[in-house]
Amino acid sequence: IVEMQISHHAYFLERLLFNAARVYSSQLNKGDIYKEIQPVYAISIMDDILVGSNNNCVQTYSMINHDKTDERANGLHLVVLELAKCRKMRNLDMEKPLDRWIQYFINPEYYLAMEKQELEKMPFQMKAVEILDTTNFTPGQMRTYDQYIDSVRLHNTIMVDAWERGITAGKE
Repeated sequence: IVEMQISHHAYFLERLLFNAARVYSSQLNKGDIYKEIQPVYAISIMDDILVGSNNNCVQTYSMINHDKTDERANGLHLVVLELAKCRKMRNLDMEKPLDRWIQYFINPEYYLAMEKQELEKMPFQMKAVEILDTTNFTPGQMRTYDQYIDSVRLHNTIMVDAWERGITAGKE
């Protein structure tokens, strides 16, 4: 689950937990066994401050045993990224994936200005920048872009098909 929250965070955590629990509980069909349940990570990005009592811009909530706090239930995990706090951070370590995403959310221009060779070392951010870049397209540019992507996919499909037919013919 990924949610963007702009403002008004009354009952925010309750809503986030409710949505995550709904996804968690919908994993099993009648007759399925419990060991098939996978953990759910609900990631919320808010342009506000949820928890004013600390300076961490990432708040992580999990179910814990109150008597043994190192004992956790591996089911629901809530992660809240508070962009208002992230903007105050000065020392982002671009070797850390979380810091790269924080940089993307607070300053996407950083990646738009980056050399392509450097950006290619970060494939997830590269894809996000591509998506960000296309949001500025006019409808005509978007059609042209879609046609280009379709032509690349078609070319790759034809090449793979030809390769597979060549392998089959070679084996015969």
